[in-house]
Order: sequence, then structure tokens, then C-alpha cells
Amino acid sequence: MLALFIELTTITFVDKNITVFDDTIISLVRYFASPNLNKLMIFITNIGSAYSYGVLVPIIIILLALQRQWRDASSLSICLVGAGVLNTVLKSLFERARPNVLQLVKAGGYSFPSGHSMVALCFYGMLAYLLSRRLAHWHGRLAIFVATTILIIAIGISRIYLGVHYPSDVLGGYIAGAIWLSFCISLLIWWENHNI
Repeated sequence: MLALFIELTTITFVDKNITVFDDTIISLVRYFASPNLNKLMIFITNIGSAYSYGVLVPIIIILLALQRQWRDASSLSICLVGAGVLNTVLKSLFERARPNVLQLVKAGGYSFPSGHSMVALCFYGMLAYLLSRRLAHWHGRLAIFVATTILIIAIGISRIYLGVHYPSDVLGGYIAGAIWLSFCISLLIWWENHNI
């Protein structure tokens, strides 16, 4: 995954050969634009916003604390906060300007990698992992992972549709998020194996 991220950044910022990819995906996503779809995409993008996490995280942490699942609560918190910090660092490192046309919502800061995509993959991915471990049957776990995957992809598409990210930003967010999520899951497993 790290090699993929390096390859993407090289193509985007060194070779600068990502324009055709970005323009093609943007055209495809925007082809179906309509007022109703605008509203749906804004709703979806809000699921991956700081406001949503501000509501969801305390509720989930409290539920985990009541069950004395301290490792799970800590892992989820580390995954979310770490993703936010790492995204801020990466944005400051690459300093890519956001698209300047067809923006349907306001967004500040730099564009690469997409914070919505990266943090959504980390938070909802970790949440799906924690929930799946509580299910005995594989079909329940599969349903959770499929639903989570659809949600994460939808959030990324919404950022492209709303004109605040290039597709390569979203892809970069997914790859960076997958790296951090993998680290956080590995950390949780290590804690459990060492009974920390």
C-alpha cells in the first residue's frame, strides 16, 4: 500500500500525468448531475464530516466503555484522531490546490489527499472490524464489510461530484487511510496478544 501511495504521488506531482484520469472520472461522475442528486451527495458527504464523527464517536465510546472494551475504544479513537492528524500533515506536505470549478459546497485547505475519504475509511473501517468480531456467522460479517465498503466509496464519490476533490485525491485518501487502518488493527491485535 505504501508503494502504491508513492507511485500515485509520483504520477501526480512529479510526472504530472494524472490529468486524463482525473478529468475522465470527473466527467463520468458529473454526467448524472441533477438537483436531487446534489442533495443526496451533500447528505452522503456529511456522513464523512467532522460533525458526524462528533455525534457518533462519543456514543460509540460510551457503549464500548459500558462493556469495558477499553482496547476497542482506544483503538477506534487512535484510528480516528491519527487519521485526522496524518491527513493534515500530508495535505501540508503536498499543498495541492482544490479544483476551482463546479464546486457545489465550500471546502478549505489543500486537496491531496482527501480527508473525507481517508478518515471515513479509517473510522468506518475500524468500526466494521470491531463489529465483525462480535458476530459468529460469516454472512453477518460479510454484510457489514459490504455495507461499509459501499458507504466509504459513496463518500469518496460525493467529494468528486461536489467538486471539492480530484479523483486522485480520493484515491490517495483511500490508500493512506488503508495504511493507517492496517497499523491500528495490527496495534489492537498486538495489545490483545500481549494482554496490555
